[in-house]
Amino acid sequence: MLFIVIGLTILSTHSAFAQRMLARLEAKYPEIYVKVEGLKQRFAESKPLLVTLGAVLMILLGVGIYLAVLGFKTAYAKIVPILMS
Repeated sequence: MLFIVIGLTILSTHSAFAQRMLARLEAKYPEIYVKVEGLKQRFAESKPLLVTLGAVLMILLGVGIYLAVLGFKTAYAKIVPILMS
């Protein structure tokens, strides 16, 4: 539940749907919401942590894109000979 609230907190800055869901979860799970608000405050105050987190997320995104391209290339290499025969 904590990860859902964290994700909705991140999305709530851009999405009205996420804001509504976060308000519902705040009413249902106030103790988790307080923890997330505390984490959000700590992250906002720590610029080096934000930079590091951003860099890690960009690296993970890059690795994910690389693996997706590699998977498509491998699948394409296996499918083309079947289609050409």
